[in-house]
Amino acid sequence: FTPCEDAALCEATGKAIAAFRARRPEQSERFWREALACAPGDGVAAVYLERIAALRTCAPGAPWRDAVELEKL
Repeated sequence: FTPCEDAALCEATGKAIAAFRARRPEQSERFWREALACAPGDGVAAVYLERIAALRTCAPGAPWRDAVELEKL
């Protein structure tokens, strides 16, 4: 974790992660897009957005992992 002084970015990121863990991908995506507006090219946001896109291809009710293993960016 890298400390961040951008309050809007920190808030959007925190809400995005919380929504993802609560299995609310649409809400999570919205917050990740807010984070990207604050920090274009944010690698963590890109990874989560890819995961959310992948979840959309799964059958409704299919199990999913809310933990995300990040690779070196």
